[in-house]
Amino acid sequence: MKITPEQPVTREQTARHEAGHATVAVALGVDVYRLAMPEHGDHSGTCDTGPREALARVVRDISGVDITNDMLVTAAGPVAGFLHRAHSWPCSAPGDAGFSEQIERIFQADSRDELCRLRTTLTSAGAKRPDATIWEICLDARKLLELGSQLCARLADELLRCADLDAEHIERIVSAVRGR
Repeated sequence: MKITPEQPVTREQTARHEAGHATVAVALGVDVYRLAMPEHGDHSGTCDTGPREALARVVRDISGVDITNDMLVTAAGPVAGFLHRAHSWPCSAPGDAGFSEQIERIFQADSRDELCRLRTTLTSAGAKRPDATIWEICLDARKLLELGSQLCARLADELLRCADLDAEHIERIVSAVRGR
């Protein structure tokens, strides 16, 4: 199914988006305190993570820019939503014609604030080509989401069912998926 920016965001897309943030946070050792979304109306959601020190931890360097857990967690929601909508990954690479449009497709209208925040953070950190760095961050988030696909699906399903998950509820799901 082709998704255009004009199509409304569904509860399923919001749940997958928020579960994506949480899945990558868990994979990186960042605590997830809450996942929530409204039961009706506006389909904006929230994923509360922390502590700040865990989010500020540097994961790797891309072209001289320190990539933090926070950047990966930020990108993971839109990437999870994109994978859920599109079922395939764009083939463009930095330098290709239409590359920036691919980034825009991943960060649909409901994720524009996250894209702007990443671009601003990377530009402030000295990234010469912020979109190329965002692409690399998205690829890293995608790998973590693929490894945690079962957790992402379970969190999204439970968020659709309950609309608000606290830290204890999230930990029970994580433990069940990991077989603890």
